[in-house]
Amino acid sequence: MTRQIGWLFPPTNGGISTGINDPGMAHFTGQPLASLARETIQNSLDACLDQEQPVHVSFELLDCDLDQVGRSELATAIESCRSTITEHQHAMEAAALREAAKFVEAKQVPCLRISDRNTTGLFGENWRALVKMQGFSHKPDMEGAGGSHGIGKYAPFAVSNLRTVFYWTCFIENGQEREKFQGKSVLISHSDADGNETQGTGFFGLKEGCLELTDGIPNEFRVIEKDQRPARGTSVTVMGFQETGDWRSRIAESVIENFFYAIGTERLNVIVEPDKYTDLMEMDRTSIDKWFEYLQGSDSSENPQASTGNSVKDAQIFWELSKEEPAAEKQDVDLGHCRLWISTAEGLPRKVAFVRRTGMLVTTQQAGLIRFHGFRDFAALCVFEDPEGNELLRRMENPRHDQFEPNRLPRDDRDRGRRALKRITDWVRGEIRKQAGPPEGGEKTVLSELAVYLPDYQPEEPFEESGDYRGEGHSEPGFGAKVKISLKPVRKQGTPKLPKDSDADSEGDGNDTGAEGGAGTGEGGSGGGG
Repeated sequence: MTRQIGWLFPPTNGGISTGINDPGMAHFTGQPLASLARETIQNSLDACLDQEQPVHVSFELLDCDLDQVGRSELATAIESCRSTITEHQHAMEAAALREAAKFVEAKQVPCLRISDRNTTGLFGENWRALVKMQGFSHKPDMEGAGGSHGIGKYAPFAVSNLRTVFYWTCFIENGQEREKFQGKSVLISHSDADGNETQGTGFFGLKEGCLELTDGIPNEFRVIEKDQRPARGTSVTVMGFQETGDWRSRIAESVIENFFYAIGTERLNVIVEPDKYTDLMEMDRTSIDKWFEYLQGSDSSENPQASTGNSVKDAQIFWELSKEEPAAEKQDVDLGHCRLWISTAEGLPRKVAFVRRTGMLVTTQQAGLIRFHGFRDFAALCVFEDPEGNELLRRMENPRHDQFEPNRLPRDDRDRGRRALKRITDWVRGEIRKQAGPPEGGEKTVLSELAVYLPDYQPEEPFEESGDYRGEGHSEPGFGAKVKISLKPVRKQGTPKLPKDSDADSEGDGNDTGAEGGAGTGEGGSGGGG
């Protein structure tokens, strides 16, 4: 029997129809390039093959021949999608499909290929979870893996004008080298050639069962070694890449903001192909300082694409900090070995960076470590080294992987997660206080006579129902603290009178009279991705 290879959008068979607003893709539309870099590199780090060698990830712009991967069938599906909607009633769908139709008409389309080396490749349920499953992570058995929500797989679709991605992987199974290849397109439900309604998601490969190809794979999608053998690893190719003039810089920014520690500790090397503004290619320990300079616009060559935010600057501060000896270390009963670096100097951002074992920055905005009223300027970096501790942290990450939230744990583990995070935030804050804290009583302020008219606040204890301690010497709200408002009784007194020579419009002395944990502004943070 001859194999039928091409595109197939399975029928709904009376099931659910889907529109253009895919929730997985929508999650990454705000910062699509940053999210793409963050999510794909996180996956590669989690699949590291040889822990003694860095994982290599490449971002390459290619021109791919659509005729090799069923251009005419994909074009027919897109036109069928367009015929099921009207411009007036479905403006968003019409615009997206109009763009897709324009790209599919071309024989050659721009594609972004993200590939890795020194990784295990994807096989078994991990491959199936990536390509075919919704709401499943494709790394359930990887110890300390960075993602757990199954959402990151949609990041490549958010930068595809064709809403189409091709997956390739090479792995070892039973001592034999194996390859797999499959395309996936996320459109809308439409009618097939027989008039039957289809699902919105279709697949390129063997039509029987929507299976992947294991041979006859076009070379554009494979990663080939110098000896012409396939490299063990995985590639994700974004078809109809939404190419912008600054895409390289935006990806490089995301890489260095989120993975400065992985690069600096030689766990990760990244190649972003050069453009006319720089001949830099590889991001590794030896070139990371040059990348910091380039992305902040201080390179000797003009760089109109330099970062205008503080995230790259903050990442450089944290990276420089990590070169020193840790200020403190802690062995936590749940989170294991943690290392903490602290530096104090005028102009530092007063942020605490939490970095996972893989070397990825998770957040600089962890609850309980945001506001530091009265503290001197500082920067702090906390790295969690323990595999089991990282597994607990992984399960507390939100879908954006930029915050630890104990309520995401199963009910039986929530108290454990809350206590673990509280211990760490109390410890980190206490160590920062030793080096950058205000003088004794410096966080307390004397309120003016107007205080008798104002509500008082008393923060509840973080996470615990009652009786939870707040750490040694802590006067500020701890991790997860809520604000409890209570009104003071107002004592009777006369209306204060201004002196005759007072200037009603004069300004105060500018002293901060707000207590910690109030409505003061906190510093911005990074967080990703991408």
